[in-house]
Amino acid sequence: MLKKEMIFLDLDLKSKEDVIQFLGNKLYENGYISKDYINSMLKREQEMSTYLKNGIAIPHGIISESIEGIKKNGICIAILKDDIEWDVENKVKIVLAIAADRFTHMEILAKVAKIASDNDKIKKLLEMSEEEIFANYSN
Repeated sequence: MLKKEMIFLDLDLKSKEDVIQFLGNKLYENGYISKDYINSMLKREQEMSTYLKNGIAIPHGIISESIEGIKKNGICIAILKDDIEWDVENKVKIVLAIAADRFTHMEILAKVAKIASDNDKIKKLLEMSEEEIFANYSN
């Protein structure tokens, strides 16, 4: 599901809104979502943080509102140049924007949660190139 062109390293953005807009636009430009889905992602973030753990956030639209905005399943990954404040208590370095139907969404969350729970995997991920991320996480 992960495509090489949907991986962005050393991204120099300063706010979660900027990151969500950037990744949302990449999902839109590559035919994964409608433009409205980006607004659903931002709204979802206002209602409840998508911070997962260990510096990882997983922004996505409000499932009940945005399912029609998903044209095909996909994810977009950003490794930020610097940590940014995601919510009051948490900073983020890795962001995975998710556009997926309910079943696939849950599969993605399970895989990401497994990675987020392993500090060694996170450290390795932060050091990988686009090609290495693609090779290790594209299936």
